[in-house]
Amino acid sequence: MVKWAHAILDNWESLQQEIATRRNTAGRLTGHLSVGVIPSALPMMAVMTKAIQARHPGIELTVLSQSSIEILRHLEDFAIDVGLTYLDNEPIEGMRSEAVYMERYCLLVRTDHPLADAASVTWADAAKQPLCLLTPDMQNRRIVDRAFRDANAAPVPRLETNSVINLCANVRLMGLASIIPEYFLEVLGPIADVRAVPLTDPLVEHSVGLVAVDRDPASPLVLAAFDCARAIEPPAIARAELALRD
Repeated sequence: MVKWAHAILDNWESLQQEIATRRNTAGRLTGHLSVGVIPSALPMMAVMTKAIQARHPGIELTVLSQSSIEILRHLEDFAIDVGLTYLDNEPIEGMRSEAVYMERYCLLVRTDHPLADAASVTWADAAKQPLCLLTPDMQNRRIVDRAFRDANAAPVPRLETNSVINLCANVRLMGLASIIPEYFLEVLGPIADVRAVPLTDPLVEHSVGLVAVDRDPASPLVLAAFDCARAIEPPAIARAELALRD
């Protein structure tokens, strides 16, 4: 009963958004968009937010850090409008989706770490470092754990957290090592005294993108978010790798 009420309310809000847009002589889209984002994609969400604001300055956004499981649950419960999450690692049935970037991984270490100047590091060698990782309820952590198993390694993290910022802080201040997506330092900018070393053997990559419940008709705000997602350029690291493959 409650779910039907949420669905009716969601359709009513979508109708109001479309009416407001048509009444606006400039065709300006207005309203509020709530987005759930996996922690590893929060920096990329800032790129997404910039794209949405450039095209639709009348849209207000709320961005929430959530696990992939929470994102799917909150989409179904109408608690959020869209999610930025993994597309190919765990099921996302009943969702429309749009890939935004390919997530690859690197070992984040301080500049005084023995591996700081390495061209790359294997997952097996990374497992020997004093690690700080995201908590096991995060899909990123499940991906990392699977990569370690594939490398026949079983590290015991010194610290676990559900905050990516906390990971970076513990690398810089505590001298721990962590595993983060390669694009982080491109989007966030250089972090003093910290280096990112690409991880290999195995090469692990996963598609991350926008998801929303596949409703018909779809909310104009959701459609606008997907249009912006399609226009986002992949991180420079990904573009360089694609060029090399071509």
